[in-house]
Amino acid sequence: MLAETGRLPLDNPSTHLELTMVHEAMVLEYAGRDLALVELGAQMRLTVLLGLLAALFVPWGIATTASAAGLAVALVALAAKLALLGALLAAAEVLWAKIRLFRVPELLAGSFLLALLAVASSFFLSGREPDMGDGAYTHLLDLACGAFLLAAAVILWRHELSSIVRVFALQGIALAAIAALLGLHEGRTDLVVVAVGIGGLRAGVLPHLMRRALTALTAERHPYDTGGAEARETRPLVNAAASLLAAAALTLLATAVARPLVELRPTPATRALPVGLAVVLIGFFVLVTRRRALAQVVGFLLLDNGITATAFLAASGVPLIVELGVSFDVLFAVLVLHLLTARMRAVFGTTDLDDLRELHD
Repeated sequence: MLAETGRLPLDNPSTHLELTMVHEAMVLEYAGRDLALVELGAQMRLTVLLGLLAALFVPWGIATTASAAGLAVALVALAAKLALLGALLAAAEVLWAKIRLFRVPELLAGSFLLALLAVASSFFLSGREPDMGDGAYTHLLDLACGAFLLAAAVILWRHELSSIVRVFALQGIALAAIAALLGLHEGRTDLVVVAVGIGGLRAGVLPHLMRRALTALTAERHPYDTGGAEARETRPLVNAAASLLAAAALTLLATAVARPLVELRPTPATRALPVGLAVVLIGFFVLVTRRRALAQVVGFLLLDNGITATAFLAASGVPLIVELGVSFDVLFAVLVLHLLTARMRAVFGTTDLDDLRELHD
């Protein structure tokens, strides 16, 4: 909506600089009544888009009958929602600065990915039969799975390694919530115990180890050192916009692959199976396209999270002893990778894999 209407942070409607006046350039040739009509059309477009946004995400107050009282209440509710959204838009334009021009495709690609995820979610959840007894469980499971997949997309979008580690911790909480909801719904204590263990390991221990590794990589920073570059994924093989579009394609692929499996046993858990498969594919993509060693560690852990979520959603979890064994293997692997990245930084001065390939005996 912000891109369509030319608002901040994508475009500044009050500027006249040739490099940035993407939408303002269209009105520079008009004056008088013609300019008034152009401005009126822009304001009508903004009003329609804000009304559509309010109707989709805040549907309360929409008239369900054609009576005069119902239409009056709906009109008042729409005016209140438009006023609130307009105030939020004005506050955002005051607080936000215009983003750099080459970052606009990233924001648009992220918006496209979110829209595609919404369409894909409605597609593979549309065949679900309503069940009043499991309504809360179904909604909470959908929310946890949505947060789980959204965290993977944000990891693919972000460049700062500290932000990536924080988002990975949030994904661990979403994975633990999926396991806990399945355990509570089926009355299985072992799944609840596994959920607690997953939350402690993947939202606490593993992010802590990665933060320590990141601190060790950036501890000795000098004005002409590469410590600042070590804290960012500055040169991925695929840029952020293309990565988000690739994530959208991988999500569609996961939906198509999981559809025959869902049809075998359509339950609220199995209908969310494409989420786990999509995170597995996104984890592979992160492993292939990232150059920093720590970012590749996050890709490996994304892959493991996706496999774990797929196991929970497809078969209601795995035996407790198996999950404990896999978790300890993952913990051991992260400890080894933590020591390896610290050693690489101490010996070679960088963890960029392209720089390390240029080293010769």
